[in-house]
This record gives sequence, structure tokens and C-alpha cells, in this order.
Amino acid sequence: MSDYVSYGQPTKPILEEIIRKRGYLKTADHKRVPISNNVMIEELLGSQGIICIEDLIDGLWNCKKGAAAYEAIK
Repeated sequence: MSDYVSYGQPTKPILEEIIRKRGYLKTADHKRVPISNNVMIEELLGSQGIICIEDLIDGLWNCKKGAAAYEAIK
């Protein structure tokens, strides 16, 4: 595997690829788990109006307000 250096603003397809490949969520008991299904996203972020990975990507892309959504993604 090679190391890469990038700069500039990412495009939405690049953001989507990164979230789908390397995205993790922090569960209620503070465990870091990979994003594997929409049920997990809805359980953790449903109160913020995020119920699927597409909502998550759209929220990050459009910088929607709601710090809880950003805190769960790490």
C-alpha cells in the first residue's frame, strides 16, 4: 500500500468513498465500530434526522448543524 498526499477540497464522490470504506461510528458504550448497516446509523443518529448512510454523507457534505452527528463519526 502506498502513501498519498492530497490537498484541496474533496468532491462529494470522494467523501462518499471515504465514508463507505473507512467510516466508523462511536456507539453508546463508546466503542468504535465500522459503519456496516443503516440500522446502526438510525439507532445512533435517528434523533438528528439521519437514518441512512446517504443522509450521513449529505449531512457532512452540506455541513448541517447538529454536533451530535459529527461526534458519532470518528
